[in-house]
Amino acid sequence: MLLVSYMILILIKSTVVFDLKHLFEAVKLALPLWVIFQTRLAVSVKVLNGLFLIVLLGCIVMYDSAYSDYGYLPGQTDVNLHQGLWWRVSIWNFKTPPYSAAFSILVLFANIFLNKNNSKYLYIILAMYFIVLSGSRTGYLIVIVGLSLILLREIFSFKYRRIYVLVPVVAFIGIFLLQFWASMASITIDNEIFGSVLRANNDSTETLSNLSSRFVIIAEHYSLFVSSAYPPLFGIGSDVYSSPVWTSNGGIVGGSADSFISHMLVRDGVGFFFLSGVFFHQFYVAMLDRDFLRYLILVFLLVYCIGYGAWLNFTSPVFVLFCGFLFSGDSMNVQVQQKNP
Repeated sequence: MLLVSYMILILIKSTVVFDLKHLFEAVKLALPLWVIFQTRLAVSVKVLNGLFLIVLLGCIVMYDSAYSDYGYLPGQTDVNLHQGLWWRVSIWNFKTPPYSAAFSILVLFANIFLNKNNSKYLYIILAMYFIVLSGSRTGYLIVIVGLSLILLREIFSFKYRRIYVLVPVVAFIGIFLLQFWASMASITIDNEIFGSVLRANNDSTETLSNLSSRFVIIAEHYSLFVSSAYPPLFGIGSDVYSSPVWTSNGGIVGGSADSFISHMLVRDGVGFFFLSGVFFHQFYVAMLDRDFLRYLILVFLLVYCIGYGAWLNFTSPVFVLFCGFLFSGDSMNVQVQQKNP
C-alpha cells in the first residue's frame, strides 16, 4: 500500500510538471521493491559466494599496473596517495573501495548466519580482508554495529521488543552526532594508517572535519528544497540531478553522489515519507517474524542511506543483492522456531 501510494503520488506530481525522468526514477526503485516484498524473492548464500569468487577472480585477472586505480593487494594503487591511503584495496578495478566494502559486508554476515559448511571460514576471511583494507569508515562502522547486535542478541532474545525498536533510531541519530562532533573536535592521531582513515588526509595536522562532509551535502539539498520553483512539499523532481556542484571529501561532487536520505527527500518531497514508511514497516515485520538477518540488513541499509546514494538503486548489483537477502533468513528462522517453539 505504501509503495503503490508512493508511485501514485510521484505519477501525479511528474504529470503536472511534465517530469517523466522523476517518474521513471521513482518507479525504477519502487516497483522492484514491491515485487520483492510481495513474492519474498531471496538469494541463496551459495549464489552470493559464487558471485563473490567470480568478481575476485576478475579482480586478479583484470588488474593492470598501468591503470592502477585500485588493486587487490596493498600498494598496487596510486590513487588517494594524498590521503595516505596507499594500502587501500578493492574488488573492482576502479575507484570504489566503499562499494567493494559493502559487497564484502554482505558476504561476511550472510556466511555467518546461512552457511553451515566449513567453507564459510574462507569467505569470512576473504570478506574481512576487503573490508579492513577498504579504508571505508562507513563500512567499519557497519561491521561494528553488526557484531554488537549479534552480542546483544545473546543477552536479549531477538523479537519485537523496545531495545530492538530503539536500535535503528539510535543508529540514525548517532551517525549525525558523530559528524557534528567531528566538525568541532580537535584530535591528534599519531598512527599513520588509523589517522589517514579517520581524516582521509595524509597531513597529521589535519582535523576530523572531513567526517562532517555529509552535512555540506545535506545543507545543499536543503537549499535546493527551499529555493525550488515548485511547492517544496512535493519535491523538486529530476532538478536534483542538475543541482550545483559543491566541494566535499576533497573533490567536487553533486547530484545524487551522497546522502540518499536528503537526496530523496528533496527529489520526492512528501512521497519520501511513504517510501521510508516501507522500510520502517519491514523493521517491524522482521522483529515480529524474529528474522534477525533481515533486521541486520535493514540496519545496514539505514546507515548507508545517510552516507551514500549513488549505488542505492536497482541498477547496482550490490544493492540488488542486499535486497535479495531481506528474506534469505526466513528458512533459518523457521528452523530455529521449530527447535525453540
